[in-house]
Amino acid sequence: MISDFAKVEGVAYTRYVDDLTFSGAVDLVNDDFLAELDQRLGGLGWRVNSKKTRFMRRGKPQFVTGLYVGDSASPHIPRQMKRLLRREVYFASKFGVRSARRMSPTPIEPDRLHGWVHYAAHVDPVFGARLRAMWNEIPTRHPEQPSSREWDRILEEINFPTGW
Repeated sequence: MISDFAKVEGVAYTRYVDDLTFSGAVDLVNDDFLAELDQRLGGLGWRVNSKKTRFMRRGKPQFVTGLYVGDSASPHIPRQMKRLLRREVYFASKFGVRSARRMSPTPIEPDRLHGWVHYAAHVDPVFGARLRAMWNEIPTRHPEQPSSREWDRILEEINFPTGW
């Protein structure tokens, strides 16, 4: 129903869980389009969350589900997130996982950092491979966590897209 609406309106529609993305010319994706979409979704028992609604234009930052999508090559991790992950893995490798939390201006829980490192390796294989290699060399990281190879297998099992 939503994809049919988007097609009739001449815009591209993509979805990830409950995040809907519509792409098209400025004169197509506007307040009128949003009002019509809201009405159609309302008929299905859904509503548009205006606090999460964004109009992103070409030449300005464009993010969907936390990934930068303004590059025609592929979605990628924003530069700011890459810097944060590099810094946190560096602190963990230099001071140890527990002490790094005291040293960092923006500490990340070790389990969360572990997940972000592996997520980065799948979204951006070039950046993530180096980061994951550094993370895997930290002796006290979390031995009970799956290895990189196990994470690859787990993500493949759930058909998680890799290396866009």
